[in-house]
Amino acid sequence: MTGRKADIIHRLYELQEKMEESEGYWKDALERDALMESEGYEEQYQTLYQEYWDIMMKEVEERWRKYVEGILGDGHFTEKIYVEELEMIMEADGKLVDEYQGYILRSGMDPFGALTYWIKAPDGGSVEESFDFVSDANAIVSFRDMVDRNEFY
Repeated sequence: MTGRKADIIHRLYELQEKMEESEGYWKDALERDALMESEGYEEQYQTLYQEYWDIMMKEVEERWRKYVEGILGDGHFTEKIYVEELEMIMEADGKLVDEYQGYILRSGMDPFGALTYWIKAPDGGSVEESFDFVSDANAIVSFRDMVDRNEFY
């Protein structure tokens, strides 16, 4: 992944790691009854969380967040696994999967938030609405077979 999407994911990973660290220090200070110290860590955590939230709400498309929440459920928003799943869907959305005999196979999200594949003909038009495959590897094999037979189902 490159460009804007890679930058977003990089910043989210950094913030997620810093939040996790700050939260650990904050909990440790609370356990030691170090009130002033814990307030500082709480403030630091809140600042990091606000930056993380701003990126998620302003730079990450809602359909990507919904897809991840559909997989993980609620309560994982600030966890590393959330950013990992988000990275996966952001990379897959709009990705060029294969090119063969002038046809192009891309993956992306449909209007319902499901990951799917599209085939574009050499003239740029779509050959079908969309296709559901198990993986990129499965999609490529099926795609090339469809192109060879000139049958898109």
